[in-house]
Amino acid sequence: MWGYKAFAIGSGAAEARAYLEEHYKEDMNDEELKLLPLKALKELMGDNLNKNTCDVAFILKEDIKFKLLSLEEKEEMLAKI
Repeated sequence: MWGYKAFAIGSGAAEARAYLEEHYKEDMNDEELKLLPLKALKELMGDNLNKNTCDVAFILKEDIKFKLLSLEEKEEMLAKI
């Protein structure tokens, strides 16, 4: 069993984890935390990042439920970065 505050798997995972380690802050709000993995992917993938080329999931402290973003949710979040 492992505990993580931010993690990445798949192609480019090591680089993504390095980005997450550098940019994660304990005092980030939920919106900032949701955008963080997408910012890491944008840094690595550039213009190749879109709703069809990534999956993003998170577990927030408040509800402790696994949430995998839908295509529409990814599109909405990508528009914010």
